[in-house]
Formats: sequence, structure tokens, C-alpha cells
Amino acid sequence: MLTREDWTKATGASPAVKGLVWFTDESKMREGTRAGVYGQSVGRRLSFFLGRYATVFQAEIYAILACAYEIQSQNRPEKYASICSDSLAPLKALKAVRTTSPLVQQCQKALNYISIRYAVGLFWVPGHAGIRGNEITDGLARGSTALRFLGPEPALGVSRRDLQKRLGRWLVNQHGTQWRVLGDNQRQAREFISGPSLGTRAKFMTFNRIHSRVLTGILTGHNTLPTRAA
Repeated sequence: MLTREDWTKATGASPAVKGLVWFTDESKMREGTRAGVYGQSVGRRLSFFLGRYATVFQAEIYAILACAYEIQSQNRPEKYASICSDSLAPLKALKAVRTTSPLVQQCQKALNYISIRYAVGLFWVPGHAGIRGNEITDGLARGSTALRFLGPEPALGVSRRDLQKRLGRWLVNQHGTQWRVLGDNQRQAREFISGPSLGTRAKFMTFNRIHSRVLTGILTGHNTLPTRAA
């Protein structure tokens, strides 16, 4: 694994990065997720808009997959191919022996295919460190706002983690809506509790059963204290 010093002390790039050199980057914005690919050796620049549901991890894997397809299609005479990403997570996922992600599996197969002809290297590059290839791909990933995804979404499938996050946000929103329409019900609880809070819930879950019962009784008024005390 190359370090930041390996990149910054070299002129242009580390000596380990050679042959067909490609850079990838991704960007997630309000309107959706984008990926950028730059082929330094061939002057190739590509931008992809991947829709609203693609994660940053998926975008980076997709960008590396695009590099593999580009290297395969160009049939260049070089012996080496180097793909550089400023994100460690996809690089580790691609080097893993086992994966449950179809997109990662597809990318691994593409990399294995081009490795028949080229010695393929996956390299980490520090982001925003003045490295030209990385700066170009950053611009491509954040580039043209005219790009729009055409076709049904999600473009790359939905990860289990993303589904859990979206479901969690939906449940919190539904909980908040129900809390606001209580009207005059649960007046004592509403005086103490402004609304649903994931942070408060996390703290509450650290209490033991006795403390949880006492706190619930105080907040809701459902306790054994005399009415005046409650």
C-alpha cells in the first residue's frame, strides 16, 4: 500500500504506478451520485451520473469497473496497468477473497480478465494533495450539472446498509408525525419530551431495567407516586 509520502516525494507519481495509469473518484450530492475516470496515459476523461440511490462505495467500484473495461477495449502494448483511487474501502473490498456484492464480484471478474494481458495494480492515492490525476478525476466527479441518469433507478442496486438507513429515517419521520398529532394526549410526556430522538434512545438503551422503568414512569406519569408528587 502506497503512503502519502510515496506520492508526494515522487515527481508526478510513485515509481510503482506505471504502464497504463488510471485515476478514479466519486462525489455524492443532493441530486445524486457521480463518478469520474481519467486515463492519464491515453488522455481519456469520463463522467458518470449514477442516480439518487447509488452510494459512494458503489460509485467508486463502478469507476474502477469502467477503468477495467476501458483498458480491455483499447488493447494497448503496455505491460502494466495501474488504477488509483483515493478511497481505501473499495480497494480492500476488491482484494477480499469473499464478497456478497454483485457489483464487487463483477469488478473482480473484469480485473481478473485484463490481468491475463497486463500486470494490474490497485493503488491508494491521497485526495486533495495536488496530484494531477486525482485532481482531474475530482473535477470530473463533481463536474457537469447537465448530466442526468437515464433509465429506471436504482442504477446499481440498493445495498443492505442503505436500505437500513432509509428504513430507519422513514420510521423516525413516521414516529415524529404520530407524536405531533397526539393533541392533548400524553400531556406530561410531551412536556418532557419534545419528540423522537435517536441520540436519546441510544442513551436510554444503556440503562438497566430498573432505571428504565423509573425514568419511563417519571416521563409519562405512569408510576406509583401520589398524584401531587407525579
